[in-house]
Parts: sequence; structure tokens; C-alpha cells
Amino acid sequence: MPCRRSSRDRDRLCCMVLPLTLSYYVCNVSSQVGNQNRIYGLILVQEQAQHCSQRSIVMSKWITFAVVLLAASCHGQNGCGATRNWADPLCQVIVSGTLNSWWTVVSRHGEYGQNETECNIPSAVSVSGGILTITTSNCAYTCGDFNQNGTVKTAPASWPYSTGDIQWNTLNFTYGTVIVRAAFPNSNTGTWPAIWFMDSVCQDQNKYSGDPTGTCPAYGTSTYREMDMIECMPPGTSNWCNFTMHNGSNNPACTFSNPGTGMHVWVMTWSPGAASLTIDGSSSGCSFSGANVPSGPLFMLIQNQTSSTIGPPNNADLPTTLTVDYVKCVTAV
Repeated sequence: MPCRRSSRDRDRLCCMVLPLTLSYYVCNVSSQVGNQNRIYGLILVQEQAQHCSQRSIVMSKWITFAVVLLAASCHGQNGCGATRNWADPLCQVIVSGTLNSWWTVVSRHGEYGQNETECNIPSAVSVSGGILTITTSNCAYTCGDFNQNGTVKTAPASWPYSTGDIQWNTLNFTYGTVIVRAAFPNSNTGTWPAIWFMDSVCQDQNKYSGDPTGTCPAYGTSTYREMDMIECMPPGTSNWCNFTMHNGSNNPACTFSNPGTGMHVWVMTWSPGAASLTIDGSSSGCSFSGANVPSGPLFMLIQNQTSSTIGPPNNADLPTTLTVDYVKCVTAV
């Protein structure tokens, strides 16, 4: 569809709508003062048409991937996370759908340092009716993790839970606005869902192992950087979700009231020395400034984890889902 001018907005956005697909847009943006910007939009489309707006955008590239419906039960693994890692083409196959190169399905055990108890497998990720779904189940699988050269780092073992984990493959951004429409699991599930951003120096290594190695700094060290846009940590309460910064030794967290398990629109605004979060157009009451706020390129992850210490999961309330309608990211360069 061509770019369309919004009568309510000074800006415009090139939009392309493909039903039942997850569409990714890369556009060059030029502001009135000549600064160059870039927009990255991860959009799960529910309708046949959609109009978007953003300042003076000329579409330079669009990429689309589609995945198909996954039933909430135990599924085949094809050795992904056990004998095969993310680089094996089989581990980028989501049921019968496909994922383009801008996104990676993570196939491995979760972070051992956080006592995680899940295997991340491709068949736990699905799309139906334009909604991305990550299903977390109490289905036992065998998995371990890997070194960046593809060799085994931690030997595969049986773990009691399965879930999905996706991340940007090579894409990252610095400063801008991130808009997410998503529904999080009920706090009673005892799971650990998050939509968050991590230092791009960890981007390749994280595909192989959740435990930092090589150039990826360990949590709490002077160069560690992370932004948790929405992180919900059990044990669940009415206020179990956080907006959190990790910038070296600065690790402030702000807990906000969970608006419920239905779809909500979350907006994170990030600029040099400032970060804030709104929910459904209202302030979450959470903002940070100064040295608390990371800088430099970060990449996005969408996942739901399980842990024996941050939890544990309540099997009676599984399977559970983290669902995402769309994600849009607009950033200056």
C-alpha cells in the first residue's frame, strides 16, 4: 500500500499489510532539520488494512516472515537445543512457517546462572490471526547450550519446561521510541515473561548460550548494559512487572501495577540519559535519568522463561502464553 498522509499527524509512514504475517519494515527518515532517522517496525497484522504515520518517511526496504498456528501441547524438537543450535536451518523452522533473516529463533537451554529450567524450542513459537504466541508448557525436553564455534558448551540434559525465545538477528538501535501491543501471562503461572533489550556485543553469543562469555560482559560488571521494557517476575502479585535499567553498577527497577492479562499498548521512550514507560497512554509512574540509563546499541528479545528460584512455575496453570500483536521501533541514527 502507498504512503498515506494522516490528517491528524504531520508525519507519514509507508505501510504494507500482509494478513497473518509478521512484517518488518526498515525505512529511512529525514526530519525537517535534516537529521537522519530510521524506523524499525515489527508488526503483527490482524486487519486487511492499517494506516501508520511517521515523519517524512521513504520506504527503502521491507521484509516479511510468517509462522503458523501452534496448539498448546507438547511438540517435536528435531534436536534443536540438544544436538542442533540456532545456526542449523532446521532450528529456524517454526512448525510449517518461515522466519526471515532479521529474526532468530533461539534453540538452547535458558541461562544456567539464573537457575532456569526451560528448553527454548522453535515449535513453541506461533502466529495465528496475526498474533505472535510464545507458549510455555510443562513438557520435558532435552537441551544444553553451545560455544560460539558451534561446539557443545553444556551437555544436553532433560529439563521440565519448554518455551519460545526470539531475538533480532543482527539489527540493533540506539535511542528512540518502542511501541508494543502485547498480553502477558497471569502472575499465577509463576513464569518469567519479558520484552527487553541487551547490549549488541552479546547479540551473537546469546544465540548459543544465555550465560555471558567472550566479549559479552557479565551482569553487574562496569560495561554491562540492559533495558527491561516489561519484565514480570514471580512470585506473582498485583504488582509483579518491572521497568528496569542495567548500566554497569546502576540497576534501578520500578515496579508498576499490571493492567491485566489482556492486550495493552506499552510505549518506552529512550533518549540520552532518560527513559520512561507508559501503558495504554497513561504513565506507568516509572522513569529514569542520568547514569541509570544505558547508551549505545541494543537488540530486542521476546521470551518467557522458567526458573527454580525466580518462580517456580505453577504446573496447574500451564500451558500459558505471551502474545504480541505488534512491535514498532523508531530510532534516530
